[in-house]
Amino acid sequence: MAAEVLEMSGNGELEQTSAMDVSEDPPPPPPEISEENGGAAVVPEVPEAPEAPADPDSLSEAPAVDNAEGAGLPSDFECLWTAANNNPQDFTSWTDLLQYCEQEGNFTASRRALEAFLARYPLCYGYWKKYADLERRAGDNSKAEEVCLQGLKAISLSVDLWIHYINLLLGTLDMNLSDSPERIRSVFEDAVVAAGLDFHSDRLWDLYVEWEKEQGNMKKAAAVLDRVLKVPTQLYNTHYDKFKENLNNNPPKEVLSSEEYEELRALCRQNQKAERAEQAQEEEEERPPGEEEPTTPEGTDSEELMQKMREQALLHRDKVYQDNEAEVRKRWHFEDAIKRPYFHVKPLDRLQLQAWHSYLDWEMAELNGDHKDPAAQSDPNQEGTEESEVTPQHHEASTGDSVALDDCRVRILFERCLIACALYEEVWTRYIQYLEPQSVDVKRAVYKRACEIHLHNKPNIHMQWATFEERH
Repeated sequence: MAAEVLEMSGNGELEQTSAMDVSEDPPPPPPEISEENGGAAVVPEVPEAPEAPADPDSLSEAPAVDNAEGAGLPSDFECLWTAANNNPQDFTSWTDLLQYCEQEGNFTASRRALEAFLARYPLCYGYWKKYADLERRAGDNSKAEEVCLQGLKAISLSVDLWIHYINLLLGTLDMNLSDSPERIRSVFEDAVVAAGLDFHSDRLWDLYVEWEKEQGNMKKAAAVLDRVLKVPTQLYNTHYDKFKENLNNNPPKEVLSSEEYEELRALCRQNQKAERAEQAQEEEEERPPGEEEPTTPEGTDSEELMQKMREQALLHRDKVYQDNEAEVRKRWHFEDAIKRPYFHVKPLDRLQLQAWHSYLDWEMAELNGDHKDPAAQSDPNQEGTEESEVTPQHHEASTGDSVALDDCRVRILFERCLIACALYEEVWTRYIQYLEPQSVDVKRAVYKRACEIHLHNKPNIHMQWATFEERH
């Protein structure tokens, strides 16, 4: 896939405009793959919608800088601060202020500007990273952690921000303390539960695996790989390669869980004995009188036995991998069509908005059991009708782990869409309609995010929220 030009994303970082342009891209799965059912997976809880920050409009009412606090501020700070607060919808005024503060290197000015900016634009994950780094450079690691957590509450699907937070902890915690590794592991678990189903979550899973290996926990590393083998991600094939490498380079006892190891060992020893029994009669006549067949001590595994166990361990995982590859293949068409997966105030072009709606249509059809080949559908970049963009889709209630997983995937996709399309009322409305069977609190949290953070000047959704509250 051709690389796209770099563009300032509004996140404080240069972003490539194509979501699929990664140098390590595997080729799309071969078209002959036909399995439709992905492997069973551990279904993570969808993170609850974050609490909204304080009303950003309140920040616009205090453009003036307090004399006592502003004594050490750069000369042009008050002018830029006033311009941003007097016109808080002007994204350029905010970025001018932030760039000026960064150039001046003034801690107080930078902190104040970042706090105000992120209250209004909390989806700009790059600025959360800048804010955390600012506090860490000032020597306040606790505040840096607090900033990361605040950012993750606002944009829990940000793999970049999760990795930044984890690296912050790795750089500040005393790993000689007994509880430090468990804290890191707990954060990794929070991260993969929140963002691990994202199609672009590979770096997060890889970091988790490598950290467990650094701790000497090959079994835990293999367990993490076992989980991601069931998740359709962009670099899905690399995870299976790593699992096979770990298994082939280490004794099975050090990689497999105790239960799986004992089960495979018993199976392979039984098969081995059966094979040797067939050979025993042929060799008995050639064996010198009184000499017994050499045996392997019960407590040890021969290299032959370990190799048989490796083969059996991979036999089951081959099927899991193939099922997951089929899931990746079905999504690749839609993922390739998304060129701007991050937040920006610049409007999305119509075809990009339609690409998100087409992806949501398909994922919700999967939940409803309406299986179709995405490649046979219309190109998500082909302009659709007005109705196709805004028609709500309802899913029927059903049971089972696979349905729960599909529902989780739909909600994760909605949350991804609401990062790129945060300023589009129709997407918020569609998500709320999808959540109709959910609890009142879940829907209220989505209304709160939409109305108090992103859609201040959209009266329709505010009216919908008011009607919702009257009914509940």
